[in-house]
Amino acid sequence: MDGITTDGTFGRALLQLALELPVGVDPVFDSYKAAASIDHGDWDVLRRSIEGGSAWSEQFLGMRDILLGPLDQIEVPRPSTRHYAMLFGGYEYEFSQLARRFRKWAREMLSFQATELVWARADVPAGRHFRQRRLQDEMMLAIAEVHAGHLQTAMALALEASHLGDETEPLRLIAPDLEDLVALAMGDDRQPSMRYLVQLAKPTGLSPLGAWQMLVHLMPLVSQHTGLARRCGAPGTSEFDAPGVAWSSRPSGEGRNGASCSPPALRRRRIEAHG
Repeated sequence: MDGITTDGTFGRALLQLALELPVGVDPVFDSYKAAASIDHGDWDVLRRSIEGGSAWSEQFLGMRDILLGPLDQIEVPRPSTRHYAMLFGGYEYEFSQLARRFRKWAREMLSFQATELVWARADVPAGRHFRQRRLQDEMMLAIAEVHAGHLQTAMALALEASHLGDETEPLRLIAPDLEDLVALAMGDDRQPSMRYLVQLAKPTGLSPLGAWQMLVHLMPLVSQHTGLARRCGAPGTSEFDAPGVAWSSRPSGEGRNGASCSPPALRRRRIEAHG
């Protein structure tokens, strides 16, 4: 919903409700509507939602500037507080594909807490927020390790994430998929089922922006499996092939002497390339 609370188990259904809320009745309603409009890319609704001077307008304008920023933008908008710097950093580094910076951000999040902001918000269930933060920290660091670290570390973090947070939290539901995909990249012969895609099709699935973000996070791993790539998008398109090729650091399907490699052997060479 915003930088403190999420749509959680209710997903798109809750965001669609927020988009129907009247403007100017309650500042909390306005903030929810503004957050939902960013998720759906409705900039006119965003403008109307913050016209009254929302207390969180800096957050929403900062998010807008990141999403609509120029292609050569690699720094977060000028935040007034560390809270906003941390909030914007994760989005900017992901959208700019700055894997090392995203990994550094994920590590810094482990020691960052917005406790005073949580207690100041009567609309935020504090218990769920702190449970969600543990889950979020583990999953974001696991994803960062996939892109710019070590797959063994990513596997350990994904395993732990599957036991954190509430049972129906989207990130907890995605954790087993991440575990399967990392195992596949490490040379395991298991066949990932991508339960995430089943959840995505439900009315309570991830928001439009959230769904796109998670696919970007998983794309290098998904591209290693032809069947999964077909489910997520047409195989052979640059959107899916380029990240996978760059991530693997090996010509697809070829060995050092140009000989064809079997998928398990190719995956083992890819993990060797990552150290």
